[in-house]
This record gives sequence, C-alpha cells and structure tokens, in this order.
Amino acid sequence: MSTTYCTEAYISNWIDTLASLGGGETPAISGVTRPAWSTLESQAMSLIEVEATEKGAQASYDDVGNLFLRFEGSSSETIQIGSHLDTVPKGGRYDGAAGIVCGLAAILEYLSSHTPTYSLELVIWRGEESATFGAACAGSRAACGVLPASALERSFADNTLKEHIELQGFSSQCITNGTPSVSPEALDRVIAHLELHIEQGTVLETANIDIGVVTAIRGNRRMEVRYTGEAGHSGATPMGLPYRKDANLGAAYALVRLHELTQSYLTDGHDLVTTCGILNSNHQFNSTEESMQSSSITRIAPFSYFSFDARSTNPETLDAFEKEAQHCVQDTAREFDLHCTIQSLSPIAPVRALSKKLQQEVHTACTSLNLKALDMPCGAGHDCAIIAAETSMDVCLLFIPCLHGISHNPKEFAETKDLLNGARVLCEVLRGLNTP
Repeated sequence: MSTTYCTEAYISNWIDTLASLGGGETPAISGVTRPAWSTLESQAMSLIEVEATEKGAQASYDDVGNLFLRFEGSSSETIQIGSHLDTVPKGGRYDGAAGIVCGLAAILEYLSSHTPTYSLELVIWRGEESATFGAACAGSRAACGVLPASALERSFADNTLKEHIELQGFSSQCITNGTPSVSPEALDRVIAHLELHIEQGTVLETANIDIGVVTAIRGNRRMEVRYTGEAGHSGATPMGLPYRKDANLGAAYALVRLHELTQSYLTDGHDLVTTCGILNSNHQFNSTEESMQSSSITRIAPFSYFSFDARSTNPETLDAFEKEAQHCVQDTAREFDLHCTIQSLSPIAPVRALSKKLQQEVHTACTSLNLKALDMPCGAGHDCAIIAAETSMDVCLLFIPCLHGISHNPKEFAETKDLLNGARVLCEVLRGLNTP
C-alpha cells in the first residue's frame, strides 16, 4: 500500500487545521467551539471540500447543507464514509473531525492506487451534536426526513435553527414538510455506510485494543422538565407543605427518584444508562427567564428545570422507562404542589445490530494490518445510527481509542498512530468491498 495520504503527517495536519476553526491558537487548552450551522462549521466543511475537489471529487450540498464529496467509480452504487464537524461548546479536537479526516485520507489513499468499482463518497453531516439546538444528528435526520419540524424553533445564539440554516444559505422547508433533504435515488444507491469515531470511553485503552468494531448502538429518550412553584422568604416561611412550593426541592427529589428507578431497571437486567446533564444551568435560557435571574440565597425557588437523558440498545426498555420516568416526575410535582411541564427532545431509536458483513470486513482488515480488534456496543449516539435505523444501507461504526475516555472536553485526545490505524482500516475495507 502506498502512503500518500494515510500518513501521520497528513492526518495530524488536518486535525490541527480544523481545530483552529473555533479553537483559536490553543484548542487543547481553550477547547473547540464550532456550533452547528455556524459560519465556523461552514468554513471547516469548505476546507475539506476544496481538498477533495482538487483530488477529483464532485461536491454537492443537500437542501439543509449536508455536504457530499463523490468520487465516481464504474458503478453508481456507492460506498459512503461519513461523520460531522460541529462540536459542543469548548469541546475536543477529535469528536467528528477524526471520522472526516480519516475517511478522507482512506478514500484518497485507495484512489491513489486503485480504480474503484463502486463510487466512493465522503459525507459531512451538519449538526450532529445536540448541544446547540437540543436535537442530536439533525443533519442526518433531515437527510432521512425524520427531523421533527418542532426542532426548527429551538434557539441557539439568539437565532432559531430555521434561521441558522437560512443564514448559511440553505432551506429548512423539507424539515417543515417532513420530506428527506436527500433524494431517494441518492440514498438508494449507497450500499455501505461507514463511520469512524473516537470511542469516548476507556474499553479500548484499558484492554490495549487498536480498533473497536461496534455491534449495536444505544438509542435515547431525552426530556426537559420544568417545575413552577412559588417564591417566598427563606426565613419567614415555615418548612413543608402547605407553606412552601419549592421548585428546587421538587427537582432534587425527582432526580433521586429517577436514579432509583434506573437502578431498579439495572437490577432486572436491562441495558440502561441515565444522566441529568442540565440542572438550572442553561446560560442562554437563564439570561431571559425572569425567575432564574431573581434567584437568591434568601428566596424559595419559584422555578427549576433539568434535562434527563436515558439510553438503551433495547427500544422496549426505552419505551417502558420513559413512561415510568414521566409518571415519576409528575407524581413528584403533585407531592410538592408544583406545576410541571415535560418536553420530549428528539428521541433516537436504538440500533440493535449493525451490518455483520461490514463488521467482518473490518475484522479482516485488522488482521491484514496486524491490529487487534474487539466487538463492542456503543453507548453514544452517532449519525450512522440514524442511517442504520432509517435506510436499508449496510452500516458499520468503528472506534479508535481516546485518552482516558475523555470527550466533549478540551482534554480530548487521540494518538496520531491510532488515527492512522483507523484510516488504514477504512482503506482496507474499501479495498475488500471493491474486490470481486
């Protein structure tokens, strides 16, 4: 195999270049902030577009701004590699970007010495992270026609998602209409979709494994809970009901009870993880919500809110848990005499099984490259989960190690040798799939 693009220099240069867009001069310290449908995300995509088109790719954007970089083969049937370039605020350099850089390197490396039977395509999805608009995998879901129109009204940086899409020169009409932003013909011609990602956990690092071969992906149910009570003086108001309607106290009890509910599911042998990520701490919301602005050490909280994220590889588990969790939240509100609203945030279905054929291709590639591989489930959401759930494509997700499992953090780090291993595996899979 030649080493024109699958080199540490090529890969590390692109990781550094992308990190500078949103990371300033010291992204490893300040983190990278490249929001979905921002000018920074568009600039990062444009840099990859220029590199690919200079090497012979045909570039096209769909209605919402997902970018497709296509290298024609002798067949219109397509092998696709994809990931994203948006980040969480003050996130890491590798989440998403690793998949794009390694995917580009693998495709260019393969084409430098082969004429492919299948066409090859690199896709950069918009808006994978939910940190901006509360809707994970927004670009890939729009591509498949399954992004709820309600997501368009969610705001970030003083503009709604609809406005951000339009500010970048694209249209949200297909989301409003519930139709795919990608034509059915373009989706149907893709026979295999692959995504490379940092693990965001410590399984590979702990076991000294080079490549994780993902067998299933957890889906999620997410909700935002708001409790409204009544303000009162912290010293003059007696403890307990009927004197106090303490929204913070109600939220605290609800979260403990949700944790206990989770533990009961685990005891019964279910696959389930749950997290409260936001507790009265959304800066943008707090800047406009009067009740949050008037919080005081001497004031009973009249308003409290939190997010709750539940994930499982089993859809029945998610359905049952979500129902019980909502009852738990509502029952707690009644107990503390609070008004309660619950908003569901763009659920994503689990993928019980990814393509066995592509998993075997990855194992074969790892064997030929003398790399150690491990079958494992995935706990985080990724664009490829949407593709697997909503299309007939064969889908594969592979992991490379990341230091201490740290992600969504300026300390996020992947060794260049591990990035190179991932790119080489992708290239070998392209070779294997194109070999009669």
